Amino acid sequence: MLKIVPYEARYDRALLRQDAASFREIRELPDVIPESRILCFNKNALAGVGWISAGASFLSLREDLPEYHLHLHFYASGSKEAEVSELLLKNLTEYFSTFSLKYSGKRLILRTWIRSAHTAYLELLNSLGFRPMRTMEVLEKELSEMENTAEDRDPLEFPNDPEIRFTRLDFTDEAIREAYIRSSRAAFGIFDSIEELLFRVRCGEASVYAFIRDREILSSLTVWPLSASVTAVENIFTHPDWRKNGLASCLIRKVLKIREEEGYRRAQLTVFGDDLPAVSLYLKLGFSVSDVLLEMHYETDYRPSWY
Repeated sequence: MLKIVPYEARYDRALLRQDAASFREIRELPDVIPESRILCFNKNALAGVGWISAGASFLSLREDLPEYHLHLHFYASGSKEAEVSELLLKNLTEYFSTFSLKYSGKRLILRTWIRSAHTAYLELLNSLGFRPMRTMEVLEKELSEMENTAEDRDPLEFPNDPEIRFTRLDFTDEAIREAYIRSSRAAFGIFDSIEELLFRVRCGEASVYAFIRDREILSSLTVWPLSASVTAVENIFTHPDWRKNGLASCLIRKVLKIREEEGYRRAQLTVFGDDLPAVSLYLKLGFSVSDVLLEMHYETDYRPSWY
C-alpha cells in the first residue's frame, strides 16, 4: 500500500540512503517551500520524494513580476515507480493549487521537464493538466575532441584586451554576487534567485567561471558533475554589451579544457530549441543533440487582481 506523508526529520536516514541529492536539497536549499515536501512509502520502504521550489525573488513577494515559475521536483523508484510518480504528482499539484490561492494577483506557473521519449510520463502529466510549452535540446560533446587554439592557451590573447581577466568566481565576495546578478539579469531579461547556484557552490558541487573586467562580469558559465565522467555546462550567458566578441566561445573552450584535465570525458549542456544563436554556437564547438526535453506547465485558473 502506498502512503504519502509530509517530510519530517525522522525520515532523514531513509531519505539519505535512498537519494542523497534530494536529502540535501529539501533540507538545505533556501528555494524549497517547506510545506510542499512530501515522501511516498510503499509499506515501510521509502519509494519517492517530491517538493516545489520558488526563487527568492518570488518568496520576497516582488510585485513587479507579472508571473512566476515555481519548479516541481519528484523522484520515484522501485517496482511501483509509475504509481508512486502519479501519487506524488497529484499531491504536489493539489498543494500548488491551494498555494496559488494566496497569491491571486500573481500568475503562478508550475514547471517541470520531461524527456520527449518518456511517453508514459508525458501521458501522466497531460492527464493531470500539464501542457507542453517549449522544447529544450540536450547537447553533448566528447572532451577528447577539443582542439587546441590560441584562445585556449592564453586568456589575454583572445579577446585582445589586457583588462579582461579569466577567473573562477568567488561568491563569498558580495561585490561578485551583485555583479553576477546584474550581468545575468541583463543577459536573460529577468531576475531570478541565485540561491540554488550559491547552494551548489557552497556544497562544492558547482564552479562558476567568467571573463571579468573592472569587477564586472562579461561572460559566465557554471559547471558541475553529472557523473564521474560527465560534466554539466550550464547558465551560459554574455552581457548584451559584450556579445559578438567571441567571449562565450572562448570561455566554453577554456573551461572544457579544465574539466578534461580534471578527468571528465564528456560535457553536456541544455539550450532552448528556439534559441538559434546559442544552438549554432554550440554546434560549431562540436556539440551534437543527444536528447530533447519538453517544458511542461501547470496552472490553476488564473485571474489578475483587476479582473
